[in-house]
This record gives sequence, structure tokens and C-alpha cells, in this order.
Amino acid sequence: MIGLGRIAVAAVPFLLCGACSSVPFTPVERVPLASVDAAAARAGLAAAAPQAGELLTSVVFEYWGHELSALGAVALDPEQGTFRLVCMTAVGVKLFEISGTPESEQTDFAIEGFVDRFGDDKQGVTAIAKDVRAIYLDLVPPTDARVERDATELRFIVGDDDEGIEWVLAGRALALVEKRVYADGELRSRVRYYEYQRHGDRTYAGGIVLDNETYGYRLIIRLLEGPD
Repeated sequence: MIGLGRIAVAAVPFLLCGACSSVPFTPVERVPLASVDAAAARAGLAAAAPQAGELLTSVVFEYWGHELSALGAVALDPEQGTFRLVCMTAVGVKLFEISGTPESEQTDFAIEGFVDRFGDDKQGVTAIAKDVRAIYLDLVPPTDARVERDATELRFIVGDDDEGIEWVLAGRALALVEKRVYADGELRSRVRYYEYQRHGDRTYAGGIVLDNETYGYRLIIRLLEGPD
């Protein structure tokens, strides 16, 4: 298991600059999916979905024309629906710590002045907490999700554009490549998954990009260490 204390010793630069980067990951190769069985695709996704464990990541926050890089240690329990994320600078300054249960998310700590873009640190970090849930939990659609498809995508949908979630599968391995979360009649967040890695009998996205459409920020996450 990755101890949360190890976040302070990983070598990732801490920076603040005036330009946002493009997506640094390779998208999955799109292939025809017209004949793919949706139930089998969902079952395969469930069989490979991450289990409880800890991940060490690099995290880039892009917001308000700036870029800030840090380290993130994420403790997950998908079965219980819980998570905890600690983010620190490379010199060991903790930026924030957030956690969540199936019912709620909470800010356990946030350094003063973090994400001035929001005007309210707790509001900003709470938004990130909801996005962490979207990124790492509920990666498998429920069995009663409705199915739509086009030539190269298989989509599972719960709810609608007012309040709902959409999972997009694509590629030869039928991996989750995108997840869209709708709330209050608008797209709240869009998560894209790239460069899957195998750890044991489970797969983990090596690269993740989340765009929060409500607050206008982007998270770029690179997996540094998977679970043991």
C-alpha cells in the first residue's frame, strides 16, 4: 500500500505559470463497435474495475490562466464508496485534504488562499471533492442503464441532461474513455481516461483529464504508482 506520507518525497515540480497545457496523453484507438454486446462489455468493465487501495499521482490544476502542479495520494474503496485525497507541493506543503462517503464530501483541510479563482477556498475544494468522486468512483454503470451506440462508442446512461451520468466505452479493450456528469440542467464535469495500466487483475487509467464546466478549471492526473 502507498502510505500517504510518501507524497512529500516524490519528485514532482511545483509551479505557477501563465499558460495551460494541452492533453498530454494518447487517446484510445477507435474501432467499430456495432456488433459488441452491451451486457458483456459492462461485465468486462466491472471485472477489471479498480479495487480498494492507494494510488500516488501527479496532479496539475489549470485554472484562471494558471497552472499549479502537486502530488496527490488517493485512498479508495469503490465497494464502500469512500475516498480520501491529500495534495501536497514537492517540498511537503499540504494544499488540501478531502474525503467522501456515499452520502457526502468534506474538506478536512485547505491551505488559506488555495484556488483564489473561487473566492471561497471551501467552495473550491468542495467542487474538487465532487470531481474526485466522479473520477475514481462509480466507474461501472448500473445494470439498468440505458444503452446508446454509434460506430465507435458504446454509451451507458442514467438519468438525463438535467441530472445524470453517462459512461462512454471505446477501443479494442472496451475501456471507459469518458464519463460525463450532469447536474442542474447542465454538464457539470467531463472526465477522460487514457493509457490504462494493469495492476494485478485490475486496470487503472495512467492518465486522466477532468474539465469542470461549472468553475472552468481542469485537472490533469498522471498515475505514478498503482496499488501493490
